[in-house]
Amino acid sequence: MRTRLTYENGALNPHVSRIGLFWDVSGMGLNAVPVLWALVERCRYGWHHRLDIGWTAEFRIADADGNERALEPGCRNTETGTLIEPTSQAVSGSVVLHQAVSRPDLRLLVCRNRRTMALLPLGMPGSQPLALPQQLVFQLDCQAELGDRIRDRRGTGFSLSGLAALTVRLQGGAPGPRSTPLTFISHRAEPV
Repeated sequence: MRTRLTYENGALNPHVSRIGLFWDVSGMGLNAVPVLWALVERCRYGWHHRLDIGWTAEFRIADADGNERALEPGCRNTETGTLIEPTSQAVSGSVVLHQAVSRPDLRLLVCRNRRTMALLPLGMPGSQPLALPQQLVFQLDCQAELGDRIRDRRGTGFSLSGLAALTVRLQGGAPGPRSTPLTFISHRAEPV
């Protein structure tokens, strides 16, 4: 499944130039850390920016030096003791992470569109379910760089579950003393 996401800048504030997008990873457990997944910069008033979002998750194991290795769901990595097991079709959008040994020097990268959307430390052995995120969060003037951890998780989230297309518009911010607040709204949702 894929979702065509369109961001439109309808804000009258000429200083809005950076919109950060990251996934709400709160359903992935307490140790999941969201990272800046996409960035929209210098999208002027009346312009739009499109993203084609693939829903297939990819997994990689990374060390502190930036080395990465792909992890195929269903195949245990014998070197790290890590296994991603897809759950039954009844529970779509979730997997189970099995970690055989403690590896605090490694972390699991959860990716979508070949971009990291969450980091999970592999420090504790055991199994834990991971609900893959369905909600994309938009944040004004996000301070992180692409792939960096999101520390300020405030923003406006939009669920993309079951949607073939969605448009998110930034509006408000008229110049002068009667300026309205900047807000994100969604419209033109097309179900699958």
